[in-house]
Amino acid sequence: MTRRQKTFLGLTGGGVFVALLSWLIWFMPTMGASSSSMAAEPDSARQRVPIESPPVVRFESMFNDGKEREVNLADGLAVTYDVRPIQEGREAELTFFIRNDAKVVANAGFTFSPKPLRIEPLKHHRMEADVEVDASDQRSALALGFHVFGDPGGYLGEFVTDDGQALWKMPSQQHLVADFVAPGDNDYMGRRAGTLVPRVSIINIEPGATVKAKVRWRAAEVFDHARSLARVSPVAAPVTRARAAGVLRVKVAGVGLGKADADLEQVLVLRSATGADRVFTQAGRTWAHGAAVSDHWEVTLPPDIQRGRYTMLFGVRDKQGAQGQYVAMTPDAGAVRDKSGLIRVGQVDVSATPVGMQVGMSFHRYPGPSERRYGAIDMDYRFARSLAATGMSAMEWWKGDDDYDWTHIDEWAAFHGKDGHKLLMVFSGSPTWASARPREQSVMYVPGLAAPPAKKYWPAYGRMVTATLERLKGRLIGVECWNEPDLIGAFTGTQTELADLCKIVATKSRQLDPSVPVICPQAESPYGMSFVLGAKTSEGEPLPQFCDIVGAHVYGAMGDDAQGRPYDALRVEDVMAKMRTVMQSFGVDKPIAVTEYGIASCGMRPLNGHEAFTRMSSADAGEALYQSVKAFRLAEVSMLGLYSFDHDDKDPTCRPGGSFVRTTKLNAAGVQRLDREVLDRLGQAARDFGP
Repeated sequence: MTRRQKTFLGLTGGGVFVALLSWLIWFMPTMGASSSSMAAEPDSARQRVPIESPPVVRFESMFNDGKEREVNLADGLAVTYDVRPIQEGREAELTFFIRNDAKVVANAGFTFSPKPLRIEPLKHHRMEADVEVDASDQRSALALGFHVFGDPGGYLGEFVTDDGQALWKMPSQQHLVADFVAPGDNDYMGRRAGTLVPRVSIINIEPGATVKAKVRWRAAEVFDHARSLARVSPVAAPVTRARAAGVLRVKVAGVGLGKADADLEQVLVLRSATGADRVFTQAGRTWAHGAAVSDHWEVTLPPDIQRGRYTMLFGVRDKQGAQGQYVAMTPDAGAVRDKSGLIRVGQVDVSATPVGMQVGMSFHRYPGPSERRYGAIDMDYRFARSLAATGMSAMEWWKGDDDYDWTHIDEWAAFHGKDGHKLLMVFSGSPTWASARPREQSVMYVPGLAAPPAKKYWPAYGRMVTATLERLKGRLIGVECWNEPDLIGAFTGTQTELADLCKIVATKSRQLDPSVPVICPQAESPYGMSFVLGAKTSEGEPLPQFCDIVGAHVYGAMGDDAQGRPYDALRVEDVMAKMRTVMQSFGVDKPIAVTEYGIASCGMRPLNGHEAFTRMSSADAGEALYQSVKAFRLAEVSMLGLYSFDHDDKDPTCRPGGSFVRTTKLNAAGVQRLDREVLDRLGQAARDFGP
């Protein structure tokens, strides 16, 4: 976890506020969101909004210091662009080049029409575009979306869905979709929305960085929503893992049959390579209605099941219909209909080795003041992550060339590395004395921390890694290289420098104990993973080559409740699917870790009658956390780090208990205390979903 939001808020100026608002909304679940991969098809009543002839675009920009700057003047943005029609009224192309000559981060955008698009309640307002973006060494982000304006007037924010965000490091063409659906009252972020302005946004253009892109966009369309029934989607993880005599947990999703009176039986089949089937059934009306379905399965595999890989098939039988025949259902992309009528939804690897997810926690002041303030931790956890701990968040133990102060590391390791607990060691940052840019500010307010070490200290960096890991040998669950390097202010080096540093960490770690997995740098969200996965060493070696585990941090997403209904518009399942999509784009197939996970924030959009997580009772919050941890397990996450136990942030709206996972709460006197109901449920999740 970084202090990115505080850093932005500490700046002044209206432009900064808009930049921050846009950034937050990009990663905020939205009631109007609609994914192009939904089991939905528009009806024939489409209203196309023609592109002007000639096409018109308007450039806009803002800077993170709040100052206005003229285009193509010193200390501003150098901008050139060209617009041309491709198909009259239906398709046009924008090609642009941007260079940031200012000394602060810039954000830019192009609007695609001088005329706002009037919002029609309950209808889709869709824009599509094919984009090609450069693969330069920076952390900008590009997305297709809409400016949203109120009724009457007033800017409400920027709307972008997952399908509208481009992977910056991908040189090949990408298809983006922005699909806005307003509720019947046109409510958006608590205000009435009136109009949309289509646009492409580019954020986080670093000083000296260049942006080159080609955007071929299509005319906006407005249409009604007609749901296609009886559809089945593939499971979230391409390969689910289970063990003999263990519990197989999967979720099959889709759209129901729309036959409310049907008497149904769901069937899950594991088919071996030789064609032998293991059949599991459950009765119920889960698939009878015509709405979205989340069908949870927890089946105990027999002890004698053959080890190996199985094809997982799913089907629904109508007990009142022809005996043994499956109801005709349509497979979504990624699922395939079998000749038997079943639908292939994934694969299962069955082994004799226990499988599960290690659930850990970040602690700030344990050992230390939190012991006196809160008392014993009194919660089951499998590992402690080092980055948040006192004396370890800024590489404080590395005092000089071969000079170390082990006080905090030894205290932390002795406290957490016992009673079966393991340690996750994070190497992130450069102490000021070793930094390549010792006066540069960072998100942690330590000068020089975000820069890589000066090259002359790289041999010493390697020796420091070795000395640290030798001290912790036998107690490690993993070694992590850098924290959230996709964020400006968290890492200011190049992709090449990041890869070279991670190569040092991996090499030294594997020399000491090759059984300890090395974790790739964890981006702040899946959208930042391309900066990591696309990095190469100075010798051209891909960074993931030096990692055993990959992943990203996840904040705000929640699982589904015990009835399969989403708690919030931002779902763990969707975030993890995005993470796997990014990995697949780079040809990376490795186990996944999420070393920071938290929920509580101001951006919650609860669904299905649930309260926002910040307003739930302790019992409900504990249950929501349990189900959310379960969702990560279903998505085949191998390691989940909760953030954090004793964060002590008392934001009354976003984190009323002082923690992203509500481990603490405010008592009647306004004093923070441990929330035992939440802790008990989190501990149960660690036991239930662990190995």
